[in-house]
Amino acid sequence: LADAEPEARIAVVVPGLGARRQEVERIFREAFDAEALLLGAAPRGEAFTIAAGLPLACYPLVHSALTALEMNPGGMPFSTFAAWLRGRGLPGGRSERSARGLLDRKLRDKGVSSVTIGGLSSWLKETPRLRKVMQRWARRFRNLPSEQGPAEWTDSFSALLSALGWPGKRKLASEDLAVVEKWNDLLGAFAALGATVETMRLDEARRTLARMAAETLFQPATGPSRVEVMDLLESAGAEADHLWATGMDDESWPAPARPNPFLPMKLQRERGLPHASAEVELAFARVETERLLASAPDVVLSYATAEEDRTLSASALIAALPGGKLEETAPLTEPSLIARMYAGAKIEPLLEDAAPPVEPGQQAPGGTSIFKFQAHCPFQAFAALRLGAKGLRTADPGLGPIERGNLVHYAMETIWKELGGSRELEGQSEETRAELIRRGVDDAVARLAKERRETLPPRFEQVERARLEELLAAWLATELEHRRDPFRVVQTEEERRTTLFGIPVKLRIDRVDELDDGRQIIVDYKTGKTTSTEWDHERSLEPQLPLYAISHEAELGGALFAKPLALEAGFKGAVGVGVEIRGADGNQEDFDERVERWRRNLGAIAQEYLDGQAAVDPRENRCGYCELPALCRKDDRA
Repeated sequence: LADAEPEARIAVVVPGLGARRQEVERIFREAFDAEALLLGAAPRGEAFTIAAGLPLACYPLVHSALTALEMNPGGMPFSTFAAWLRGRGLPGGRSERSARGLLDRKLRDKGVSSVTIGGLSSWLKETPRLRKVMQRWARRFRNLPSEQGPAEWTDSFSALLSALGWPGKRKLASEDLAVVEKWNDLLGAFAALGATVETMRLDEARRTLARMAAETLFQPATGPSRVEVMDLLESAGAEADHLWATGMDDESWPAPARPNPFLPMKLQRERGLPHASAEVELAFARVETERLLASAPDVVLSYATAEEDRTLSASALIAALPGGKLEETAPLTEPSLIARMYAGAKIEPLLEDAAPPVEPGQQAPGGTSIFKFQAHCPFQAFAALRLGAKGLRTADPGLGPIERGNLVHYAMETIWKELGGSRELEGQSEETRAELIRRGVDDAVARLAKERRETLPPRFEQVERARLEELLAAWLATELEHRRDPFRVVQTEEERRTTLFGIPVKLRIDRVDELDDGRQIIVDYKTGKTTSTEWDHERSLEPQLPLYAISHEAELGGALFAKPLALEAGFKGAVGVGVEIRGADGNQEDFDERVERWRRNLGAIAQEYLDGQAAVDPRENRCGYCELPALCRKDDRA
């Protein structure tokens, strides 16, 4: 209609527009400016306007400013820093965009939950402009007083944002200019609070400003447009050639009664207060229906035929209109933007279970992960290892399971390097062993802090140390109780590179023990849930220890999971004849055959990967640990 009658004035009435503004804007942009919507760009032209403001805090530039004011160089949640890093109005947003995205990922991968300006300094080497901006901001922040008046806080907030380069150096679009101007007006209103508030602290000032931004509705001024979208009440007095009123179904029109919960119900009904009763709503809807029908020469009243699993019909007020006023039209079946895109797509066959094979001499990335991913889901191996697809880790406070496991590994490495073997452990006094454990914990905590490039909070570190010391003491007692054969530790956390079935791999064996008869036992610490039965699955679902076993050069006497857990401490695995370890299966012939079976199974898995087999075929509950459901689209398959 807008294209057929370029000069026509078209009004679209959407009851409850304020609550559905973003949904309505998306729908109209699909119709009038699909290209800009797909590219995430600002709308082009003035094809339509929406007569409903958004809270000022919802505009990207203001949201970025409020986030920036929440930051503190002495310590802030990573989520706050990451939101600011991804926000609008930062200088160098284009030149350092990729480097800043990688910075976000690296911090997430390290499990960083809080950041300081000092801790960030070593991470900002690849983003010199960002580093300069943050150093300038930190200097200004440190000069802030603990308490001052609203007008002074206004100056301080503006200075902090200026130090961060907000709203950026690029030329702002007209809407952004209007938003910045409204922000400045808001700061003026905040400063005016000084008439009633003498002083306030920083946190109170930030909360007050954020609340004011959330309560301030704003709609940038626009020129005349062909289509104007408005709420029901705003449509009163509107002049249009064509009017379309939506939401006229039997559940929404008239609207359900919504009496004020803070006033007596009887009094509201007696006085006919708005929304007090169904009778009041019905009377209001009748008047508004007549008004809408008289608002333009051409009026369309529409309703949805269904919502979720409920069937809807036209409002009784529409059905009761005199025959001369009502002309039924065909249902609107305009396809969505996505449907139109699919309709224009060219269908081509695709072998979804086949990826390009790994060429001879081509590096096969992934190492030992190849075998586990390929065993559990061939597509996951292809997507994660060859395509490099990876989900973003959530930055939770404290340590994650991987970091807690690393602490155990680091402490065990230190302890066994000092001990040397089981005889030394058995000969220790309780005091000597406790001191050894403390040294192991000291080393583990220091190594983790170096990896994270920040120390743990003092109270958290104290609790973690106590937990780790108790766990290690219990585990060393378990080593003596569950193992009868003396041993000496000949390797701890030793890294070795080799090639298995044509795939270069890097192996890091947690520990290798040597018995008195010269046989060696591979020990792999497991601080999470795992079972040795997954070794013997035809697809070797837990391949790490079997990989160690088939590549080990010395004579093997066993392969073990060591589980230093508070409620499930012990060993699981397989050992040869004559080796007594509680929890391990012991028979040399069975063990040797087991190793050969592992070799066959792992060889078949490796060949699948090299051949490019990439079917979406997850084993058991693997999907619950996968970060790529949007890529494989398993749930969308027939």
